[in-house]
Amino acid sequence: MEILISKKIILALIILAIISFYVTFIFNSCVVSSISKAIPKWQLHPVIPNEVPVVHYTTSVRVVSLLEGNETDISPKYRLFREQGLRPERQLPSALIIGVKKGGTRALLEFIRIHPDVRAAGSEVHFFDKNYAKGFQWYRSRMPATLEGQLTIEKTPSYFITKEAPRRVQLMNPSTKLLVVVRDPVTRSVSDYAQAVSKKRDMKSFENLVFVNGSIGSIIDTSWGPIKLGIYSRYLSRWLKFFPLSQLLFVSGERLVLDPAIELKRVQDFLGLKKGRYGETLLF
Repeated sequence: MEILISKKIILALIILAIISFYVTFIFNSCVVSSISKAIPKWQLHPVIPNEVPVVHYTTSVRVVSLLEGNETDISPKYRLFREQGLRPERQLPSALIIGVKKGGTRALLEFIRIHPDVRAAGSEVHFFDKNYAKGFQWYRSRMPATLEGQLTIEKTPSYFITKEAPRRVQLMNPSTKLLVVVRDPVTRSVSDYAQAVSKKRDMKSFENLVFVNGSIGSIIDTSWGPIKLGIYSRYLSRWLKFFPLSQLLFVSGERLVLDPAIELKRVQDFLGLKKGRYGETLLF
């Protein structure tokens, strides 16, 4: 009798265990199903902290060159200015690089035009020496377009030695700022000769041309072009008749090569160009 009771108890326990397992399985299945249904809703509606709206911006990038051939108003960047309602206009230059030939005028111009407030004619215009009869309206048409606050500058080294140039520049604007790049006269004359002989191979030697009668050690021929141009005082006296010394800046051609930052800071201060946030130059 005891054995039969034990079997009944064991059987009841087994049945109870089966029922418990079945109930547990059904419950867990319902829980998992509920979770799986909730997951897509989280993905479709991500939680954004503080409900900050996400804004997507689109940009239009326009690539333009920094330097154009003759710096005319057809430059892409100036077409962009017009599209934005800005009106660049051509102005007569308020600063000139007047000389001297083979002194480093091209290097100076290329350095200066890096500054965002400077616009320069791309080539030598030769207005005050060869094209003056064409008038100031023609000269203005050769200048690049500028915005308000920008400085227009032009470079023609032969202005320095042209007799009529000082008076003509004064008639244009007596406040014109003048830059003169000077270089050791001997070094400058050799460079001048080297350029000439590269175009005319049958030229006499430098020694034969620099000395009177071609005799080395004799008197220097100051009437020969490369030597004559190096006598700066001869031409400077003409400019000082029409412009005060304060309106002329003499730039060292040698220092422009060895330590350009020093010379360009002087140029920037002379032209009144803006500096950076902490006083550093914008050219360097």
